[in-house]
Amino acid sequence: MRIQVISILFLILVAFPLFAETADELQSRLSGNIPDLKRNEIYLKLGDIYSNDGRLQDALNYYLRVLDGANSPKQYLTASEKAAETYFVLGNTAKSIDILKDALRLNPQNISLRKKLGSYYSAADLYEHAVSEYEEIIKIARDRDALESLGDIHKKRGLYRRALDYYERAVFIGPSPEIFQKISFCYENTGEINLAELMLKKALEEMPNYEGYMQLGKLYYSKRAFDKSIEAFSGCVRFFPEKAEAYIYIGMSYYKNNQLTEAEKIFKILLDKNKEPALSYFFLGIILDKRGMRNEAKAAFSKAIENSRSNFLSKYAEFFSRLP
Repeated sequence: MRIQVISILFLILVAFPLFAETADELQSRLSGNIPDLKRNEIYLKLGDIYSNDGRLQDALNYYLRVLDGANSPKQYLTASEKAAETYFVLGNTAKSIDILKDALRLNPQNISLRKKLGSYYSAADLYEHAVSEYEEIIKIARDRDALESLGDIHKKRGLYRRALDYYERAVFIGPSPEIFQKISFCYENTGEINLAELMLKKALEEMPNYEGYMQLGKLYYSKRAFDKSIEAFSGCVRFFPEKAEAYIYIGMSYYKNNQLTEAEKIFKILLDKNKEPALSYFFLGIILDKRGMRNEAKAAFSKAIENSRSNFLSKYAEFFSRLP
């Protein structure tokens, strides 16, 4: 038993050194005559230390030193990925792209680098280049992330049918609630509402989440299935009871369903929570007006104007308050 414990401790200590070298200690090791391979290893460690400390330009300088003098392909690729990521965080996406393109000439089969390059192209709105990189990945391997990324690009560009093709191929490799939600969004935008509902329900069965319930609630709201939209938006409230958006949709669902007393209660709950007071007073005014409580409605519209930071909302609140 003792030998087993000692063996486990040894493995832990080897994998996670208790006394990692500081930047100063690493710098002191650079003063001697050391092999290039060791020197570049120290440069990479220094880069990581400075990156973790938020000193990104200092970190970048060390990664670039490795790129300038790396004899090891492994070190070159590691430094390329780290330098590209640092340039990206510093806002120089073009430089990130150039570095990864050079690295891929050395190792064109490197899926990790291609994914990074694809993400940088997407961030720069260079979608055709991003698509090309992800397509190269799925030639190399059946990669779910690459297929999902291709779906994301086409979804973002409004090409929902093409996005569906990639998402459905990704699902065959490994289904996930996130992909089902994306498939649902595409079906909704191609007019296939029943399939959109089915995909969302499947996603929420596997992983209940705020965004999924919000998407399902909006789907039902658009179908004028207000009883169901209230139920779905209530799911959002269970996740984030302090978030105003779901309450507003619940209130408007009750209003659209002609359940005015319930709608009024919802907006009063929001006012008690001091969440979105301008919108809450505005919708409360709309509800009170429909209930024939004109004076109370005018008072709510005045409160909406008082709390509003939106000229648009103020304009319409004033318009409704002046109606006879």
